Amino acid sequence: MRKFIYILIVILLLVLFIKPTIQEFFAKDDCLDRGGSYNAQSQICEGARSPN
Repeated sequence: MRKFIYILIVILLLVLFIKPTIQEFFAKDDCLDRGGSYNAQSQICEGARSPN
């Protein structure tokens, strides 16, 4: 039972650390898909079409 709890804690910590990276990836991808350019320094999408 202890092993299960340790594994669960490790998985939760990994998700917490990876989530911001995944969110940024999808923000960049969405911006580029809409024809814009993603400014990594300010973390905004520039010149993209509005999503339908």
